[in-house]
Amino acid sequence: PPPPLPPLVALPSEDATEVSLVDLRQQPAAEAARLLPIATRERAGMLMCLHFLGEHDLLAGWEDGTLQRFDLRAPGRAIGC
Repeated sequence: PPPPLPPLVALPSEDATEVSLVDLRQQPAAEAARLLPIATRERAGMLMCLHFLGEHDLLAGWEDGTLQRFDLRAPGRAIGC
């Protein structure tokens, strides 16, 4: 049998400046959290890449080169990178 689906999918928000987490365990699938970059003097720009670093960590990269690590056990709060 195929492996089970991961419970979360990370994708850019509608305006591509934030990370949207979608929980696939909900029927229908629904947004579980919105992850924001740590405030900078100027906007970080568009979200360019996402990578799960394990079950609880997500790495996100923005247009200006900003990298943020998020602990998914406490969504919404970035851990500086």
